[in-house]
Amino acid sequence: MLKEVQEVKVGGRTRRVYVRPFAWGLKNPSHMEWTPDGRLLVSEHTAGTVRDITKGGDASEAKPLVYNLQGPAAIRPTEDGKVLVVETWGGAIADIAGGGDATKLPKLAENLKGPYTLAVLNLGKKGETFF
Repeated sequence: MLKEVQEVKVGGRTRRVYVRPFAWGLKNPSHMEWTPDGRLLVSEHTAGTVRDITKGGDASEAKPLVYNLQGPAAIRPTEDGKVLVVETWGGAIADIAGGGDATKLPKLAENLKGPYTLAVLNLGKKGETFF
């Protein structure tokens, strides 16, 4: 399942680079992020899920980490243990660290107009998150 990609510049020289898919079977993946504990999370925008694809392979059969999200986009782990995800269609920022049904997870911000990306600033006492 290798695909040859020609004329890629690497270190100032043109080389042939071979690539292979790490994970497949995702529905409209839009963002991915590594968590501090080493998990690789991917948001599936139209499916309303976030999946843990750390092991790679066919993700279509894997149970989602979180489901029932409304247009999940950016994912951002914080120093205080939260895993934030932006819900573009829901106009919210949710903490998905607990996993499961997103309708039962805490919302950190609501009534936002089409949020898509997320920047987090950790200042002050440990555990304070500003966004």
